[in-house]
Amino acid sequence: RRRIIECFDIIMWDAIFKNYEEIAFIAHDETFMTILDEYSFPHRDYEEWKLEYGESFSCEVNAIFWQSNKCLCDIYKN
Repeated sequence: RRRIIECFDIIMWDAIFKNYEEIAFIAHDETFMTILDEYSFPHRDYEEWKLEYGESFSCEVNAIFWQSNKCLCDIYKN
């Protein structure tokens, strides 16, 4: 869990520093569940982020909001 959160944090800071407009992650659903359990706003627990086969999540991240609050908002299941 700690390693996933640390890596995600590094990726987010790198994306902000490089002014990326879009980034994508391809990972196991438990990786997404861990990230969203840590950073979702409003918060939802780990098990509530379970994905079924073929499902994904998308969200928008505001760089200023991330720098001050470190959270992901407007999370949608696709």
